[in-house]
Amino acid sequence: MSTTTNATITTPTAATKKTTVIFKEIHNLKRNLIQTLLFVDLSKNRALSLTEVIKCLEPFISIKYIQYHSLDENKMWVRLLGCDRGRMNNILLNIQTDYVIYTYLAAQEQYGLCLPLGW
Repeated sequence: MSTTTNATITTPTAATKKTTVIFKEIHNLKRNLIQTLLFVDLSKNRALSLTEVIKCLEPFISIKYIQYHSLDENKMWVRLLGCDRGRMNNILLNIQTDYVIYTYLAAQEQYGLCLPLGW
């Protein structure tokens, strides 16, 4: 059974940052898929920045545990090594970014994307 949930989270400490997370998860999803997110810049007026992605993730996870693969100038797969479902939920509820973040299945449904080889 799967569910799709759109959530817009506005954090009180950064009123200018509005984070949109698109969820679609299945209970028995493999760990490497739980750890995988797609960052998308929908503004189309600039390329997605790896520096900004890492900066918004650093409060939650060390840079040495962040794996990434750019798909094009607005989309990037990001895998957070060592995260379980609970830690990923905590990150997604507290992250501050202007990018749209898709969980793996939501990204696959929206864009029909496959993971990079070796993930």
